[in-house]
Amino acid sequence: MRRFAPAIIASLLLASSVWADSQPGALKAVEEEDGSPSCFGYLIKVSNTTLTDNADGTCSVSIPAGSGWTDDGASVSLTTNTDNVILGSDTALGKLGIDGDTDEIQLQVQGFSTQTTLPLVVEQSDGTDVFTVSNAGAVVSATLDTGQGPNELYDMNQNVQTTDDVTFKDITSTGTNPNITLQHTGGDAFGFHTEAGSRAYLNNETDGVHYLHFGAGHELDLGGGASGALRVPFIRLSTDGTGNDEVQLPVDSIGSAEIASDAVGNSEIAADAVGTSEIATDGVEATEIAAGAVGASEIASGAVDAGDMATTGTIADDKVFVADSATAATWRTVTECTDTGGNHLNYTQSTNSFSCGTSSASTANCVIGTFTRDLTAASGTVTISGLGITPDTVFVIPGQADKRGGFGVSNSTTDYSMTRREDSPFNWTVNSTYAINFVTDGSNLQQGNIGNFVSGAFDVVWTKTGTPTAGTADVFYVACNI
Repeated sequence: MRRFAPAIIASLLLASSVWADSQPGALKAVEEEDGSPSCFGYLIKVSNTTLTDNADGTCSVSIPAGSGWTDDGASVSLTTNTDNVILGSDTALGKLGIDGDTDEIQLQVQGFSTQTTLPLVVEQSDGTDVFTVSNAGAVVSATLDTGQGPNELYDMNQNVQTTDDVTFKDITSTGTNPNITLQHTGGDAFGFHTEAGSRAYLNNETDGVHYLHFGAGHELDLGGGASGALRVPFIRLSTDGTGNDEVQLPVDSIGSAEIASDAVGNSEIAADAVGTSEIATDGVEATEIAAGAVGASEIASGAVDAGDMATTGTIADDKVFVADSATAATWRTVTECTDTGGNHLNYTQSTNSFSCGTSSASTANCVIGTFTRDLTAASGTVTISGLGITPDTVFVIPGQADKRGGFGVSNSTTDYSMTRREDSPFNWTVNSTYAINFVTDGSNLQQGNIGNFVSGAFDVVWTKTGTPTAGTADVFYVACNI
C-alpha cells in the first residue's frame, strides 16, 4: 500500500491542475474598503476603454476623464467649476436646474429635528445673508418686491400688529359707512362716523351721544346730533392779530332767537363795540337812554343842527345843564330866538341865563403849541390837550433837524401834507391821507392823522410802517376855532 501512495498523490495533483485550467479564473473575494459590498467571483469586469494591459503581468483601471465629478473623501464636486448641473432636462436652466417631469416635489430640504442652524440660506459672495429659512419655518429677507417695487418687511397682523405705534402720511378708509373708533383702556370709546349723503358725526360710542354733526350743506351741529342746540355754516378759531384767540361766527348766525332775554349786559359788550352801523334807524329812543347819559362828549361836533331841534317852543328846564365858576350848576330854560336881523341866543355867565341878542363880528380863536414823536414808536393814538378852545382846524409843521420835515393841515375829516423825504431831501411829496409825514424812504414811515376835535383837545392817530430811522421829531401846531 505504501508503494502506491506516491502514485495516488500524483494522480490527484494532475486532476486538480486539469480542473483549474478548465475555469476562466478564480478569486477569493472582492470588496470595497469599508467592507461592503463584497462578492466572490472568478472575473472582474470594468467599463470599456478603462482597462490597460501593462505587459508585465499587471493591468491598470482608470476612471474616464469625462465623468465630471471629483470625490476627495469629504465632498463630491464637479470636476470643473464652470459646468452646470441639470436634473430632468438636457437644457441648461442655471447653475443648478430642475426641470420637473412628474407631479412630485421638485426640491426638498429636510432639516434635522433638533437642529438650530438654518437649513436654507441664500447669501452673497461675501457671505451676507439675503434670504434664510429657519427650521421652524421663519423667513427672513431684507426686502420683498411684490411687483410695486422693493419694500422692507415688518411683522404684520392685519397690516401691522395691534400693539404697534403706527405713523402714516395719509389714511383713507373706504367702503360703506367707514368708521374710526378710539378706545381708551378703562374709558369711553369715541368714534368718527360717515353716513350716506355726505354727512359725518363725532360720537361718544359708550354713551351714544353726538358731539358734532356735519351736514351735507356744510352746516355744523353742536351737541345733540342733527337737531343740535346750535347750527351754523362754519365756526372759525383764530387770533385777532395781537396773539389773543377768538371765535369767528358767520354773519347773521346768531339772531334774537339764540339770545336769552337780558342775556347781553354791559359786561358782554366791548368798549366802542356798538357803533352807528350796529344800531338800526330809529332803534334808540328815549326809553333806551338813561337820564344824563348823553353829554357833550357823546355828541359829535356839528351833529346837532337846526333840523334836529323843534321849530317852536322852548327847551324845558330839565334839558339844559349850565355851570360856571361863579355859581353852582343849575338847569336852565333856553329862550326861543328868531334868527332874523342878526339875532342870536346869548348866555350871560353872571346870571346863568339865556337871552336873545344881536350878532357881532366873529373872530377866530387860535392857540399854538408843540409836541414830540419817537419815530420808532408803535402805531397808536396820542391826545393833545390843554388847548382852551374846541378846534375845527389844525395846522402842523413837523420836522427833524437836517433830515426830514414839511407842513400839513387837517379839519378832522380831510388831511393834506407836503413832506421832504430823508432819502431824497430835495424832493417834496404831496400826501392827501396824512397831515404829518416823516419819511425815511418809500417803505419806512411814521405818519399821523389829526382828528377827534373836542373841547380843549385833538387826537393824532399815528401809523408806523416798516422801520423808520430812529430819532425824536418835533411837531409845531396851530389849532384854531374859525
